[in-house]
Amino acid sequence: MVATKVKGMIAAEVSDERSAYMTRGHNNARMITMGSEIVGDTLAKNVTKEFVNGHYDGGRHQVRVDMLNKMC
Repeated sequence: MVATKVKGMIAAEVSDERSAYMTRGHNNARMITMGSEIVGDTLAKNVTKEFVNGHYDGGRHQVRVDMLNKMC
């Protein structure tokens, strides 16, 4: 929660590969967090890979990203 207080930082909690990919594409997230009791080592590596390989889609999602940036 502290990370989202930094202007321009959008952090998301994810626990699967699809969520990691989509939060990058739709929210332009710059950081992800994972619960150590929920996500194992192998899944954490896969989630990180999907997040890093994701790209921001822009377009209709920009309105939401602007609102998220305004909140800090």
